[in-house]
Amino acid sequence: MTLVSTRHSARNSHCTSTVMLDPDHANMVRSARGTIWEIHPITKIEVWKSDAWADLETLP
Repeated sequence: MTLVSTRHSARNSHCTSTVMLDPDHANMVRSARGTIWEIHPITKIEVWKSDAWADLETLP
């Protein structure tokens, strides 16, 4: 998935992803990152449109 700018106004969004614990980078907490949790890869992005979630890739 490639994220591109759209002409749509700001909306609520929902991301589907895997959450992983990365204890190898614990020394970076508070300096370069907030926690040892990582969120990737993002596999789907949806936005709220017309009272329902719509896949960002299907929007014009």
